[in-house]
Amino acid sequence: MGYDPKGGDEKGLEFAKLKPQVVMGYMTEFSKPQYHVDVLKVEVPINAVYVEGSSVYKGQKAYSRAEALDLFRKAAAIAKKPFIYLSAGVGNAQFVESLNMATEAGTDYSGVLCGRATWKDAVPVYAKQGAQALEDWLSTEGVKNINAVNAAITGAKPWYHKEGLKQPTTA
Repeated sequence: MGYDPKGGDEKGLEFAKLKPQVVMGYMTEFSKPQYHVDVLKVEVPINAVYVEGSSVYKGQKAYSRAEALDLFRKAAAIAKKPFIYLSAGVGNAQFVESLNMATEAGTDYSGVLCGRATWKDAVPVYAKQGAQALEDWLSTEGVKNINAVNAAITGAKPWYHKEGLKQPTTA
């Protein structure tokens, strides 16, 4: 995960403007052969709440939608290894919007690794209402969240495409 080198708020507008360079920087670094990395786990290169016109836009612009899509493409091109997107602690709506933009941009990401995006809204439910309310939330809202992520990753590409391989065969 990328952090503001000046110690600022990683969810704020100023870091949103820096985030593409931070993400591309570590994608470049950890694609180097000396790390022996098979798959990169990376954040999306933008913060969707600052993408003008996104479904989660909060009114402050760091990038237009066209700029955001271009940043997705540039970051994907930098990666020399297959990569998956982390939810990086954002909410499910923001993560799904980011995945939709990644697909719209035509990136060759190979999937996702998400946890908090799908269940973090259940924490206050559990704290206020207990275990049964948590189970109820997970079986309804939690399932909706997972289904939304699954629908958003239809544009993901198999890892071996990034490696320039044909579909591996099993013996």
